[in-house]
Amino acid sequence: MSRPPVSTGESLVCPPLVLVKTLWWHAKQTLRALRSPRQVQHIQHSLTEWADGKRVWVFAPGLSWQKQLFQRPQQLAKALADLGERVIYLEPEWAWQGKPLVIPLGESLLLCCAPPQALSGLERPWLYLLPWSYSPAFALRGSRLIYDIVDDFSTFKQVHPCLLAHQHRQRMARAEVVLVTARRLRDTFQAERDDLILCPNGVDVNFFACKPERLAPEIEELRKEGKPIIGYIGALAEWFDDNLLESVARLRADLSFVLIGPQLHGGQEKRPWQKLANVHWLGVRPYESLPAYLYGFHAVMIPFRLNPITHATSPLKLFEALAAGKPVVMTPMQESLSVPLVFPASTPQEWSDQLDRALAQGAQEAFQNALRQEAARHTWHSRARQILEAVERISSR
Repeated sequence: MSRPPVSTGESLVCPPLVLVKTLWWHAKQTLRALRSPRQVQHIQHSLTEWADGKRVWVFAPGLSWQKQLFQRPQQLAKALADLGERVIYLEPEWAWQGKPLVIPLGESLLLCCAPPQALSGLERPWLYLLPWSYSPAFALRGSRLIYDIVDDFSTFKQVHPCLLAHQHRQRMARAEVVLVTARRLRDTFQAERDDLILCPNGVDVNFFACKPERLAPEIEELRKEGKPIIGYIGALAEWFDDNLLESVARLRADLSFVLIGPQLHGGQEKRPWQKLANVHWLGVRPYESLPAYLYGFHAVMIPFRLNPITHATSPLKLFEALAAGKPVVMTPMQESLSVPLVFPASTPQEWSDQLDRALAQGAQEAFQNALRQEAARHTWHSRARQILEAVERISSR
């Protein structure tokens, strides 16, 4: 295995304002950690007792457990706990309000709304980090790092690129396990590490393969119109191709297009498809209710722009649709094309043609079963086992 050398004297070339904001943010984290020492000590004792000397996984603050979209970190934490591992999911500080300090989500899974110092009694926990997540390693002495590269972060706009690059170099140097979710990411970073593990996204098959007793009321109403429903569940972010959806919807007035998810990055702006009668944005829906919408779709669409982020994306929504036996029409993103049985399309006319093929094949029970069988190859439990195998190999050295 090759790792880049750790440079302790490396200077970080950033605009002064970025550095000041970053230092102030870290200072606030320290102040929060010191605000209630008795509570911290109590939680520290309780968590150490709960760990019982066994291996513990700590998911660093990043995405809230109750966030609008239940994504990769939450799914991996749940899957590891399902396999009997002890898992602590650190809730970001902005999501603490009104919540207990520790919330049991299962026998082996805890949601922790406390500063990282509360975990300082744990014995060499495995710390899970994303490229942009805040690292509590300063409070977890002896922690062992798993670094999960889930996107091409060089295009991120939310965090200053030089800070992301600095964090990336540090984490690549220190991590004992480095995961990548796509082949394109593996190709990008394999010069830095030759032991990268390809671990794409997955699906909770048991959750999405179970047909609900009733469809969501909004879907029931739309189905009364007699038009096939083409659905999308996910964020309406900068990678969502609004213009493509508008063109396809205009071309296919005989279809209804349903969107479920939050509007991100300019969500207050009017989107071109919002004036069309056959496009319906239903807003955000709870994760637990998604099958009641998904099973009302006749096909699923993923109309993403083609760029470095999407070519390196392993869409959760793709595997979730397959688990429900729903055909998927999508733009030809590199990683997604590695999954068989999808219907790639680029131009509006290609989308129209592929939607017809997807609707025809999606009505066949044999094709639905083939989609479910493909989804069964991509479970979150299988991804968690892949991570556990990597950890066991390292521990046995």
